Amino acid sequence: MVSNQQAQRAATTEKLPAFEQLFEQEHLLTERILDAATAIVEQLRALPDGKTIPPDLYSAMAVLIYLNENFADQTHLAAEEAAIPIAVARGMDPKSAEWVFSDHDQGRAYAKAADVAWRRINAGDETDLPHAIDDFARCTEGLVNMFRYHAEREDHRLFPEMARHLSEDDDDLIMHII
Repeated sequence: MVSNQQAQRAATTEKLPAFEQLFEQEHLLTERILDAATAIVEQLRALPDGKTIPPDLYSAMAVLIYLNENFADQTHLAAEEAAIPIAVARGMDPKSAEWVFSDHDQGRAYAKAADVAWRRINAGDETDLPHAIDDFARCTEGLVNMFRYHAEREDHRLFPEMARHLSEDDDDLIMHII
């Protein structure tokens, strides 16, 4: 038997534009990535100075860098940024989305800084290694903290606001673009 609350949730989901459903699903993946990044930071901070990064942790760090470069920026952030101008063209106030671009730029800066720290970790400089590890952890923590609230704000404010201005044809156009 389906509860009244479940029926309402199912009806609401059916009404969500496809772009909004896609981005919210990607945010669920992002949440898992951010959880993994938090675990990476915790493990890095627990390492005694001078200790080698354990292979599993090192591998997790490499995958995080890969996801930052190949999913977060080039796929997810770019798709959101491609969709916003269509809502603006349909009457959404462009100022209501300025924060998205600023947050994305901030996230890119954190990811780039983590990438620089990653290169330093892999450079083999024993003197710099503890500092590079600390920088990797701090940059990753900044990225995690910023994107946790950012995704919530998009899901609960930006996407519904965009949907108010978009037709079903616009939704199809966005899905084709992204």
